Amino acid sequence: MTSRSRRLHAVPRAGVDDAGGGDRALTLSGTPPILVPPGEYVGAFVNLVPHTVYASRRWELVFELVNNVSGNPMPEGTRVSLWCKLGPAGGVLPSSKWARTWELVAGRRLKRGERMTTAVLRGKLLRLVVRTVTTDAGQRALHPISHYSVVDRVLSVEAGASPRP
Repeated sequence: MTSRSRRLHAVPRAGVDDAGGGDRALTLSGTPPILVPPGEYVGAFVNLVPHTVYASRRWELVFELVNNVSGNPMPEGTRVSLWCKLGPAGGVLPSSKWARTWELVAGRRLKRGERMTTAVLRGKLLRLVVRTVTTDAGQRALHPISHYSVVDRVLSVEAGASPRP
């Protein structure tokens, strides 16, 4: 018997109760996504979280909503994310959400090979469009209890000075 097959036999089979009773528990890793009414909000950049999703690299830009332009109720400290897919080898395509957001906030076009840091987002209030996600990655409808909000795009800079180029 190989060591691999010994390891497989040591794993409990599905449907077999644990020695302790049979119920298993998992804890949620990370913060559960929030649901706010879709619309326009003013928010501030909080941080960037890199992810690998289905073998593709993505950046999660986290924003804290500070003002509700649409007039919808909003709890204080509400955080929503803008997901930006990275191109091949971790690069960024000119049409990506990150490149478009960076150009809008910096107030100028990118130059070829220029580094786009999140420093351009710090200290600014941005007008954000927030939408509700109602389908999963396979475009199957989510149960209403599983709906959540994401930043669809950045519309404008509301306050804050642009960094020096």
